[in-house]
Amino acid sequence: MARRRRPVQISLDQLLAAAPQLQRQHAVCTDQGLRVTRAQLWRCRDGAYTARLVWRGAGAGGVGLSLESTVRGIVL
Repeated sequence: MARRRRPVQISLDQLLAAAPQLQRQHAVCTDQGLRVTRAQLWRCRDGAYTARLVWRGAGAGGVGLSLESTVRGIVL
């Protein structure tokens, strides 16, 4: 049985500083009025990290909108 991975605790600012692609995605999402509702970071066997961010909010016309982004290979 595989060992269960546990999320690593890190601030959102530190995560965005370490991953430019997440920083660009975050800027686009916040410009559209979305807010981060979940941010997770896991350590991989090769020493890099995998991050997952979820943004939620009201999109155009007040319709609920949810966006999720996963980035692998982040080096802290």
